[in-house]
Amino acid sequence: MANVNPYRLIDLDQGEASKLRRTLEPWQPAKAQAVTRLIGECFLRRGARLDIKEPRWETNIYPLYYYFWVQGYRGRKLYNQVLVEYKRLFPELAPPSSRDDLYYQLRRSADTEIDLLIEDRDYFIFAEVKDPPPGKKAKFETKGGVHQLVRQFVQGKLLERLIRKEFLLCTVGAGLFGPLRLNDMEKGLLDAVGGPGDELDIKDFGWNLLNFKEF
Repeated sequence: MANVNPYRLIDLDQGEASKLRRTLEPWQPAKAQAVTRLIGECFLRRGARLDIKEPRWETNIYPLYYYFWVQGYRGRKLYNQVLVEYKRLFPELAPPSSRDDLYYQLRRSADTEIDLLIEDRDYFIFAEVKDPPPGKKAKFETKGGVHQLVRQFVQGKLLERLIRKEFLLCTVGAGLFGPLRLNDMEKGLLDAVGGPGDELDIKDFGWNLLNFKEF
């Protein structure tokens, strides 16, 4: 019996940078060592009962977008399919049809870049990586009134149900920024994917947990 590929997100991204990276730097199992300490700390801080098995990672990718892209969806049809799948996966949480603003943001969550994706057999992690100058706070993007980490959380929760793996979100190098205070739009988005209430508490980790080097 042929082995079933356990990775549903790794190698999906078809951007030029991703293709070039895979061509010049093919994956080697030893590369997993670069992220195992981060995974372990993320599990510990979140109380996740998961095992580190065969993690793989990629950087600077758009997993939700390319999840649908590889199925043949393009342009507006791709974003509409995000919404079709959302309503199928979250029927009990779908906002009223009058909330066009929320549905627009749900579609556009596919446009959110993920700095570091780690995927294993039973889980996947999004990590937003920051490296602010000494004495400066990390800066996060806000689009349409929605914080970057909220968009990443929404994207992750959609993929969590699509690929049936547990999702975790963290930051690296952002420093102590505390729970995110959410506006009404952000609260609505988190409610729509079964997220927390008035705050989004993201755990931050130091660069020392990453061991990127030549393998």
